[in-house]
Amino acid sequence: MLRHCNTRVKTIKKDTDDTLKEFLLDRCPSLHNKYRAPLLLQASSMLHTILAQKCQSPHANVPTISRQHIVVESGGHVAIDWLDDLPNNPSIVVIGFPGAGNCHFASGITPTLICALHEIIGNEVAFGVAVYQGLGGLRLSSNKIPGSGYCATDDVHAILKAAREKFAKPIPLVVVASSFGTALFSNYAARNQDEIVALGVTGAIFLAFGHSILDTRQACDKGIISKFVIKTWIKHLTDDEGQIIERLEQQFSSHDVNALLNATTFEEWDSATLPLYGYATLEDLYAAADPVGLIDKMPIPTLFLNSEDDPICPAKRLNVIDYQQQHFAVFTTQHGGHLGWFEKIPCGQSHVAIHSSWLLKVVSEFVKCIPEYRRTDGI
Repeated sequence: MLRHCNTRVKTIKKDTDDTLKEFLLDRCPSLHNKYRAPLLLQASSMLHTILAQKCQSPHANVPTISRQHIVVESGGHVAIDWLDDLPNNPSIVVIGFPGAGNCHFASGITPTLICALHEIIGNEVAFGVAVYQGLGGLRLSSNKIPGSGYCATDDVHAILKAAREKFAKPIPLVVVASSFGTALFSNYAARNQDEIVALGVTGAIFLAFGHSILDTRQACDKGIISKFVIKTWIKHLTDDEGQIIERLEQQFSSHDVNALLNATTFEEWDSATLPLYGYATLEDLYAAADPVGLIDKMPIPTLFLNSEDDPICPAKRLNVIDYQQQHFAVFTTQHGGHLGWFEKIPCGQSHVAIHSSWLLKVVSEFVKCIPEYRRTDGI
């Protein structure tokens, strides 16, 4: 069953009487369709979640990828992986902010969704996926290692600024973010409202937004999710024969490398990163990195899509006044796990258009219609 949250706002005035929810229900027919998970996945949201992490793969016809390297203030590097031959004057620019994995087109819901959107929408839209420091084949050249502390960086600004320098306003810029990517983007957007408006971000769709980094961390640490993600991060940090780890150890004498490499929970990992990010306690880190309590200040028209049985980012966390904004629309499904929304159980790796066609339709319809949602503040 699909559930919606109707909302209204006092701080932002629009030139239309439609709330974002009303606008999307009028323009996105797939939001009226009931999402149905296979019976086996209805019975086990954790299985649904594991399949979502393991079985996402791009279509056989993966477009050519061109990487744009970007230097950030910390001295590190981020990037945008642009798909195919970019149009000179695209109708829309779409930037994906992926989850906590490896920012690679070989896996993950955001890159595979972007590939699928490229296939069905075509070359009139410019598609790119953000690559975070130290992931997706980028060698870590700063102290901004993966983890909760990364959400306190300004890397979102660097990525969007680079996209805007390539494709200037008034070309619409739409964000598609999932899980960790939603926390990263929202924390920056909520704390830097003027900058995000100046960049001309037209709208965003958040898949599995956790509301609170702390709540999400605790949910991951109760199960096995933390171990899988941390294992991926350690692989990226040690795939250069230990040079990155050695540099961090020399630069930060108080950094306990063994604590980092032996971490099996996000709490242990975040604690080990405190010297790298310059925080004394976890409370200080989360105060800077967590969008909780600030999300209502994010000025971007945003569609939040969560499932009630998500073991990491359950939809019930969004049942608070923070999301009662006219430019927010919260939609929930009864099933879906964490970033799953499978309609068929995949056998091995599978393309999102095959096993999650409902999700692909929702995202596609949102991307194509959100530039028409007009606001008087110039976004």
